[in-house]
Amino acid sequence: MIMLRIATIALALGTTGTAWAQQPSDPALKNLNACLTTPRAQPSTEEDIFKSLDVAIMDPDRVAWCLFLYVNSKASSANNNDALFETWASDGETFAVNPQWPAPGQVKELRPNILLQLRDSERALQLGKQGGAIQPFVLPPPHPLKAGQNLEETRRNKVAFDFIVVNGLYKITGLQKAFAAFAQNNKRISFPADAIEVKANWFPVVSTTDPTKSGIPGFNGSPSDAARFYHVNIASDHK
Repeated sequence: MIMLRIATIALALGTTGTAWAQQPSDPALKNLNACLTTPRAQPSTEEDIFKSLDVAIMDPDRVAWCLFLYVNSKASSANNNDALFETWASDGETFAVNPQWPAPGQVKELRPNILLQLRDSERALQLGKQGGAIQPFVLPPPHPLKAGQNLEETRRNKVAFDFIVVNGLYKITGLQKAFAAFAQNNKRISFPADAIEVKANWFPVVSTTDPTKSGIPGFNGSPSDAARFYHVNIASDHK
């Protein structure tokens, strides 16, 4: 099945100081560093100087777009069109009995949108008549959930993956231990600054009901034009 990742992906970052210069030989990190540190113009006022001291606080939109460009850096290999985040560990590879960092060129494993499944369950039980108990800030269409549409995946970089594995957060007993440490000693789970997690939603490029049309919500072009506007990749539908 050919799937499309929409542009609205969610990013989760670590919580401590900066660490972008850890891998200076990485071209994608070099581009990210340049994006974050290159001033739009030379500071000319005291306010400009102080704003440049903490770009994440003073210019959050810029940081968000720089990170978006970073995780979407081209990382394709044979038989795929992967962006960088698609080479990272998925939930299935992380939260397993024996977590494994993925080998290059792994087949993409997608799951139905979890929030939409919960919202559908609410309707079946006649819950949430005042708008639903679950109100996500962004909930991509279609709604209600349709088979083969609005699939998603969550992936994390090697730093986040290693932190989860080393601290046993991929298993119930490890989570219990971490929460007990917080309850007893106020010990918080604090991911490294360069830990990144990405959640992406995917839609079929070709409509499942009309092969002459696209399955991308809001896109009226032909399926063959989709790659001009969106990131397109191939995933297994296991059928």
